[in-house]
Amino acid sequence: MSARISLLNASFLWWYYSMLSGYGWCILRSTREPFRDADFADDDAINDIVDAADRELWVSFHAWLESNPSPWVKCHFHEQLNNQTGILMFCVSRNHRSSPVWDMLQWIASNGSGSYGLFFVNDDEDAHDATVGPQRYSRFSPPVTYDFTNVFRVHRIANGEITELDDPFFGPITPNLDPPHPYD
Repeated sequence: MSARISLLNASFLWWYYSMLSGYGWCILRSTREPFRDADFADDDAINDIVDAADRELWVSFHAWLESNPSPWVKCHFHEQLNNQTGILMFCVSRNHRSSPVWDMLQWIASNGSGSYGLFFVNDDEDAHDATVGPQRYSRFSPPVTYDFTNVFRVHRIANGEITELDDPFFGPITPNLDPPHPYD
C-alpha cells in the first residue's frame, strides 16, 4: 500500500511541478524613430508626437488585454511612475507552454517597436530530441535537439523583435536554486 501511495505522490508531484513559470518587465512605448535625425529645435514638437503615440499604444494595449483575458497571466501596467512611463510588469504560471503571454509579447513587439524588456521563463517541458520525431514540438526551425527543462530562458524585447537567449544568472535550477528532488 505504501508503494502505491508513493507512486501516486510522485505522479501528483510531477503534475504539480510540471509547469511554465515566467516573470517579466517591459517599457511599453511607440517608435522613437522621429528622434533619429531631429534637430534640437524640433525636440518639443517630436516629444508631443511621441507622447500622443504612446498614449494611443497604451489604450490599444488595454483593449488587447481585455479581449485576451487569462487567469494565468497577471499584469500590472503603470502609464507613469515619477519620470518613467509605460511600465509593464507581468508573470505567468501555467502547466503547459501554451499561454496568451506569448501572444502578448508578440503584440508588444509588433505594435510598440520602441518597447524593450525581459521575460524570464522556466518550462520544465521545453525539450526536444531531433532524432526522434524531428518535425514534432520543436520550437526551432529546422528542428534541433535541445533541453531547457532545468534552466530559465530569457526573451528580450527590443526594436520590434523578440530574441531568445541563455540565462546567465539562475541555471541550472537544480542544484543552484533547488536541491535535487528525491524522485529524480
